[in-house]
Order: sequence, then C-alpha cells, then structure tokens
Amino acid sequence: MSDGSNLPGFQALQLDFAAYIRNPERNQPPEGIEARRMDIYADLFYRNIEGFLSSTFRVFRSITSDTEWHDLVRGFVHRHISESPYFIQIPEEFLEFLSDEAPADVERPFRLELCHYEWVELALDFREDEPVAYLDEPLDAEHLDEVQLRLSPYAWPLQYRYPVHLIGPKNQPVSAPEHPTYLIVYRDADDRVKFMESNAATFRLLQHLDGAGGDLGRTIAAVADELGQPAARVEKNVLTTFEELRLAGVLALREVEE
Repeated sequence: MSDGSNLPGFQALQLDFAAYIRNPERNQPPEGIEARRMDIYADLFYRNIEGFLSSTFRVFRSITSDTEWHDLVRGFVHRHISESPYFIQIPEEFLEFLSDEAPADVERPFRLELCHYEWVELALDFREDEPVAYLDEPLDAEHLDEVQLRLSPYAWPLQYRYPVHLIGPKNQPVSAPEHPTYLIVYRDADDRVKFMESNAATFRLLQHLDGAGGDLGRTIAAVADELGQPAARVEKNVLTTFEELRLAGVLALREVEE
C-alpha cells in the first residue's frame, strides 16, 4: 500500500486505489472499499488494456504463449509510467515498455520491430488529418520544373532488420537476414492502411527528394552524383519509381493551398 500519511485523505485513497488496480497481487486494496468491488475494478482495468493491446499487436499475440503475454501486460500495467492519458496511445507506451523495461526476448529477437510494424497501422489509421493535395497527372521528363513533391504525411518509409511483414506462427527467424527489409506503410485515398515492399534504392531516393526540397530535377541530380552517372541515365528509373509511388498515394504535392 502506498504511503499517503502526509496527504489529504482522498489523495491517499486515490494512490492506494491506483496501486491496487495496477497490481492487485502486490498491493493491498484501500481501506473502506469492499474487496469484491475492488476486484471488479482491477479486472475491468486490466481487461480493457489487455484487449486493446491484443487487437493492436495481433501477430505478436498469436506467437506468444498466454503466460508470457499476460506477464508482459501485467509488467507494463504495473511498472510503466505512461506519458499520455489518451487510450489510443497505450500501444505506443507499450512499445516504449518493450524497448526500455521488459526482459529481453531471446527466442524472438524481432519482437520490438514486429510490434513497431503492427503499431504503425494504428498510428496511421488515427493520424490527425491535414491538408494534402495529390498530383493527378503522370510524371514526365518534360515537366520536371513544374511540380514539387513530398512524401505524403500518411506514408512512412520503414527499415527493419527483420522481415516483419512475413513473421507469423510458421515464420519466426532467430537471427537477422543479411539484408534489411524496406517497407512503405501508407493510408490510401479510401483511408485504408496498406503496405508495399520497397528497397534500399527507393528508401534513399525518398531521402534525396526531401533533401532537394521536393524538386525533381535536383533529386535526379543528387542521385546521379551519388551513383557517379550522368543525370540522363538515371532520370527514367527515378521517374518510373516516383510514378509508382504517386499512383499509390505515397507522394503528394509539396505546396498545399488552403
């Protein structure tokens, strides 16, 4: 039970109440409240959080035993000090717990990356709306100076050591592959979260686009300089890649008139 001897009665009661529902196995219920009622509160509190985490990290839950899963959730509820009061941000807090406080997962070294990948879907689904304009016309070499592009705020290029999009009950790598996995997770025009497999070249290309302020000509020049090739030689491949990303809704116009 928490030490609330120097606090007003109601604050001491709140501390004891919170301590009990966070970990009823290690803390005594507050005095003056029926034990049966406290057990109901504690059970509802845990079930709400555990259920939300289970629905967010579906793949990770499917490859984790009941005992291990509930030990993790209990540890999170008991030990982690959340920075946000919003329920929708509980999975992000759980990620921080897995990263900084939970015991290492020797059997599943991909645990943190897998959970991050699963969290991204939720994060994009609930991302706050902002004005975005998309290019309706195909990209072509004759109009490079007429358009500036940017990565859509609803598209995240991601790099992982493990192929997180392939992990499941029948595929659980025990060591990282030689080459990393590149993915782009994005929300399309119908507000559906999707992912596409990518590669190191596209990942680097998007970095060049950002560094060039969205200017396609400067982006192509930067890529050519990095590869040590003439701009004319890389232009077609760059535009082909950007056109695929434009059609998917990964790229948007840099300037949005409100």
